[in-house]
Amino acid sequence: MKNFAKFLGIIALAAVIGFSMTACEEEEEDNGGDPGGGGDSISWAGTWKQIEDSNGGSPAGDITLTLGADGGAWTFVGTQSGYDYHDESGTSWEHKDNLNYTGLPGLSLRVTGGSRNFSYEKISNTKIKMLSNSWAISTLNGTYEKQ
Repeated sequence: MKNFAKFLGIIALAAVIGFSMTACEEEEEDNGGDPGGGGDSISWAGTWKQIEDSNGGSPAGDITLTLGADGGAWTFVGTQSGYDYHDESGTSWEHKDNLNYTGLPGLSLRVTGGSRNFSYEKISNTKIKMLSNSWAISTLNGTYEKQ
């Protein structure tokens, strides 16, 4: 009889655990169709500032990318050790799910006679990591945060 009571107690405990697990909602990852995950699509218009270099350290200078609304004008400005090493602007920009040969999402920034491109990895809706850029300036790569 004692063993039967233990047996019923174990079954009751297993039932409680099983029911509590089925009652919990399963977490779903909503990446909004954006390969980097982390919620809805990124709202690109605005100013993005580099907060880390590609190695996770402090950026070498003050680097910002400002994008106009709906693919409008853009500017990219960078200073390093007190001098401008990049200052460029263009009339339009476009987000691409697959940027050129990289297979990664990116932005195509239109300039006269061509475009400047960079591929990125999404960290959150307000943070991206620039992985490569067509300026071929490695210090531009790193983590950017929307201001």
